[in-house]
Amino acid sequence: CLSAVGPHPSPSLDRAARHVIDMLKPGGTLVVRDYGRLDEAQMKLGGGDKELGHNFYRKGDGTGCYYFELDDLKDLFGNKHAHDDKLELLELDYIQRVYRNRGDETTRRRVWVQGRFRKPRKNTGHDKCAAVSSGLDAPTDTTLEQFLGTVVERWDDYYKTRSPSTSPSPS
Repeated sequence: CLSAVGPHPSPSLDRAARHVIDMLKPGGTLVVRDYGRLDEAQMKLGGGDKELGHNFYRKGDGTGCYYFELDDLKDLFGNKHAHDDKLELLELDYIQRVYRNRGDETTRRRVWVQGRFRKPRKNTGHDKCAAVSSGLDAPTDTTLEQFLGTVVERWDDYYKTRSPSTSPSPS
C-alpha cells in the first residue's frame, strides 16, 4: 500500500518506487491499485489537524494516507523518455465504485487509481540469437497480457453487473 509510505513527491516514496522497479524482472508487469483523489474517506478526513499536506492525511489510527492522482503514478513508475530506466505505461485510470450497506442504509463512494506498467526487456541481441539457433520463436508476453487483461475486465465487470439488491421489507 504505497499510500501509507508518504506523500508524492517525497524521498521515501521515490525509494519505494525505485525498489519495486529494480525488483521487477525484464518483461514483468506491475499492477498498482491504491487510494485515489476525491475518495469519500479523503473527504471525511479533509480540513483540520488531520491534513498533513497536499492529499496526505492522518487517519484515526495515526497512520498517514496519501490519495493519488493519475500523474503521481505516472511520475513514480512511468518512462518520460525512451532512455529512462522506469516502466512502460500500459494502463492508467480511476476506478470508481459506490458501495451500499444494507444494514444501515448508507452508501460510500470510493475512488482508486489503477495502473499497469511493464519493465522493458533488455535487447542485447543474445536472447534473439539463442532463440533462432534453437529453432524457437523469441519469447513474447502475449499470453500474460491476455491473462492480465481478462482479469482486470472480469474484476470490473463483476462490479458493473452487480445491481444493488434490496432485501424484502418485513410485512
